[in-house]
Amino acid sequence: MATVSNEEDRKEVADRASDIMKVHSNTRDDLGDQQPDPSTILTSADNRRLLLRSDLVVLPILTLTAFFAALDKNALGYAAVFGIRQDTGLVGQEYSWLGSIVYFGFLIMQFPNMWLLIKVPPGTYMAVLVTVWGILLLCIGAAQNFAGLAIIRFFLGIFEAGQLPVSMILTSIWYRREEHALRTAIWYNTFAGIFGGILSYAIGHIQSSLPIWKVLFLIYGSVTLAFGVVVFFALPNSPSTAWFYNDRDRQLVIIRTAGNNTSTRSIAPWKLSQVHEALRDPKYWVICVQTMAWAIVNSGITNFNPLIISGYGFTQMKTTLMATPQAAVAFVSQVAFAVIAYFIPNIRCALWIGSTLPALAGAIMINTLNIDQYRTASLVGVYLMGFYNVAWIMMMSLVASNNGGATKRSFASVSVALVYGQFTPCSLLSVRITNFL
Repeated sequence: MATVSNEEDRKEVADRASDIMKVHSNTRDDLGDQQPDPSTILTSADNRRLLLRSDLVVLPILTLTAFFAALDKNALGYAAVFGIRQDTGLVGQEYSWLGSIVYFGFLIMQFPNMWLLIKVPPGTYMAVLVTVWGILLLCIGAAQNFAGLAIIRFFLGIFEAGQLPVSMILTSIWYRREEHALRTAIWYNTFAGIFGGILSYAIGHIQSSLPIWKVLFLIYGSVTLAFGVVVFFALPNSPSTAWFYNDRDRQLVIIRTAGNNTSTRSIAPWKLSQVHEALRDPKYWVICVQTMAWAIVNSGITNFNPLIISGYGFTQMKTTLMATPQAAVAFVSQVAFAVIAYFIPNIRCALWIGSTLPALAGAIMINTLNIDQYRTASLVGVYLMGFYNVAWIMMMSLVASNNGGATKRSFASVSVALVYGQFTPCSLLSVRITNFL
């Protein structure tokens, strides 16, 4: 058994012991047989070691999963640049519907997810989701018309619906509250926007008898399918089953995250009282309104950003590259703001609000500047809109931090995904952007 070797460790032990005594009654019930041995002591060295191991295994998997989910969604925009609309005979608003219909499947699946997330091990569930994404992307390469594409996109939404709430739940059970913002900023990355353009540019130079957009989906689908197999074997369902922890580590990790007032269990009985608790909390409704607003903005940027940039007169190939800086701005800004939140406690809401100002300035620049006279300045406005992602990161990290109890955590996480799926397919927005183009 470890001994307390210095003043820092003594303070660490005292703080964690105090946290364990303060655990909410609902959360204590969720802990069940995971109560740690009272004689187990968490030292600062233990804490760093446990954090490093989860950062080396869990965080990369969450990051790559979010990357593939976003890459799959963004692929439609690049496929449009490579001629999917012409090859499949899309007319009128059919392309806009393909961008929206994925979210109808996303929305419908959130209701079953609310129950599945406390009944199905999250690591296993995530692996199944990713594997099916890969299969569906391969099917898109075989689609010939709007009907085929719409059906596949609908089911893609169904199987992508669990990724966001599962990732938030895993963040809450693997990390301390003060670690949530930075880890969320990393795993909810914009790598798909950064590398999506580069990958599309490279794929566009492949010599193939198939249309380039089909080659794109075949490559993305194959890689996603292979990654799903990796997730199945590598992602633990909870710290108590982690293959990279020994028995003592599994006791220590409960102590390490005790200050969250949340359980490290992912499987627990459904408790209606925890749902009522969430619904009575004003913060829950603030989160829902923020999600609604962000979803509408994100829908337009995700599906139409490549087409907007092509409107500045760039070639197909250059358009795929010119879309990259906006995603880079988004990732750098969200990580920078998350680092600030790590070192300055209780500032996430202020960062949430302040980060929207550069994005608003960018939107105003795009709307008011004449692109014939001020193309470069207008393009800078497109890139400034990347700041819009920071508010979403801060909000998701608060959901992971502020909901104790397996049912409440599941309900809050699914609620975010539910509102996101409900307000993303905004037909008016699609029509306005399409008319602008």
